[in-house]
Amino acid sequence: MAELLNMMRKAMETSGQSRYRISKETGIAESVLSRFMSGETALTVETVGRLAD
Repeated sequence: MAELLNMMRKAMETSGQSRYRISKETGIAESVLSRFMSGETALTVETVGRLAD
């Protein structure tokens, strides 16, 4: 999980995309992304797949 979190943070930093924008583009609730980014919860396989697309 830590590796995915680091990859996501780096991708957001380099692309300048916010959690809000990613949420709108993927259909993943911003609250889900926020809880993942803060380390509160893990992402489901389905959610990881949606991010990868």
